[in-house]
Amino acid sequence: MSLQWRTFDFFQALPVDDGWMKQYSPTCSAVNGLFFGTKDGLMIQVDHSWRKLLVWQAYNGRATHVVQGDRLVTVGIDDASSGLPVLKIWDFEKVSNDAPTLIKSVNLQQGSKIFPVTRVF
Repeated sequence: MSLQWRTFDFFQALPVDDGWMKQYSPTCSAVNGLFFGTKDGLMIQVDHSWRKLLVWQAYNGRATHVVQGDRLVTVGIDDASSGLPVLKIWDFEKVSNDAPTLIKSVNLQQGSKIFPVTRVF
């Protein structure tokens, strides 16, 4: 009697094309899918089957942070020359022109000092 390994196929292996995901840095999971931010300032919402639901231009520069609560909170750079981080709050109950409504936009600085954003709660 020879000893052999048994194999169990629990999952069906499918190839995944994740090339488009490599260009996105900040991500956030939510009940209605995932949010990605790009280096070009785009925000992308995908559902659980990786279908794009919304794509909109959130910043002129890079999107750096994404957090989902009752609203979507993002941080990014609007003016590349100044490097000033901008916090934006988006409302998904009011979607117009394939983009959520921008509720508030705030520059993140104190006086003349620009502070780097390390985390958004």
